[in-house]
Amino acid sequence: MERYFEGEFKDLAKREATFAYHSQVGRLTKERLATLLTESERVRTKVIVVGSAQGVLAIEGALLGLGFKK
Repeated sequence: MERYFEGEFKDLAKREATFAYHSQVGRLTKERLATLLTESERVRTKVIVVGSAQGVLAIEGALLGLGFKK
């Protein structure tokens, strides 16, 4: 499956210490999301989620459940 701009995101993550890139085919679980960032990082992190409306809403709910702000 092609991931749009994956090369650019990976390059940005290498250049910028404040930018992290995580990619996955299929839905992320709340448990997997919990392993990607520490609690303190969750407070100040901005997340970009792409996919179907249903998938994006599911991830948004999981992120809110983990302490991310809307």
